[in-house]
Amino acid sequence: RDFCLSRGLGDVYKRQFIMLWNSYDYSYEWLRQIDKEILTPAYGNDVPRQQNGKWEDCFNTDAGRSLFSLVSKWQGKNVQVGDAEMVVNRFMSTSVIVEKNDAERAEIETKIRHIIANHPELTCARRTGRYEIHYITEIAWVHKHA
Repeated sequence: RDFCLSRGLGDVYKRQFIMLWNSYDYSYEWLRQIDKEILTPAYGNDVPRQQNGKWEDCFNTDAGRSLFSLVSKWQGKNVQVGDAEMVVNRFMSTSVIVEKNDAERAEIETKIRHIIANHPELTCARRTGRYEIHYITEIAWVHKHA
């Protein structure tokens, strides 16, 4: 199934289609652990997430190439700073987590709290109360062929 065309992206815009993501910086082990143990299972393997690159597949089909230019990209880094509750709230506000039932959300929150309370990379953050969530901001864009 052509995800791009099945969602009508060929008709969404007139000239340019721009996608923007703030993805976790997976050079940090604790963020990789949260993704591996919580986010990826919540999304499932077939969802075309930015993290797994499947979103880009739609632009590489014959139909996608006939409609759009090659994908151009830019990346930058940024950091969100706060306390442990900010970290918990950030992950719990992820759409795929929000849509879970109360029991599933409670289990996920327990896992997140366990990781931030125990992961060795966060020893200093626990001591100071200053946590940093590192992101890689990616902007990707295509132009629609005339």
